Amino acid sequence: MSIEQALDYAREYGVSDRELVGLIRNAAEERRFAQESVNVTLIHPELGVEVSYPPEAVDQLTQSGWVLKQPPLDEEPAVEPPVVDVSLPDEDEEQ
Repeated sequence: MSIEQALDYAREYGVSDRELVGLIRNAAEERRFAQESVNVTLIHPELGVEVSYPPEAVDQLTQSGWVLKQPPLDEEPAVEPPVVDVSLPDEDEEQ
């Protein structure tokens, strides 16, 4: 589905441009927060489970058997997807 089709679909059900802008902004903020949050990945060797925790929880968790996950030395950093700036007209300008 293209962005134009998604916009047409939303408008068909009465979603205003202002509401769409809010939804897009919220989704982008949520993604930005997730990318900026500094979590540490820990693995439990006996359970084979991998989980991310805030750094302040690491000391307590390592005492109960969790170990820090070490990335392979040859692993390249993940490339962030490009940010697309979508400008929508104000509701007042539509009519």
